[in-house]
Amino acid sequence: TPFPHTRLFIMRKIVLLGLALASPLALAGPQCTEADKAQWQDQAKFQEQLKAQGYEIKKFKVTSGNCYEIYGH
Repeated sequence: TPFPHTRLFIMRKIVLLGLALASPLALAGPQCTEADKAQWQDQAKFQEQLKAQGYEIKKFKVTSGNCYEIYGH
């Protein structure tokens, strides 16, 4: 190609744009609820729904940040 430096410049811009767009996703944490626990979905019912979808639950807990934290596959 007659202008290899131009192509390299464009590729660098594309990579930087991709990194800029992906960085907020890397910094985003879970968004837990601020609703009263009485309004949450029932834990047992939620676990049943997950199992019905084919998930195997190893550990299920409520975090201090008001999230259900689930481990399994």
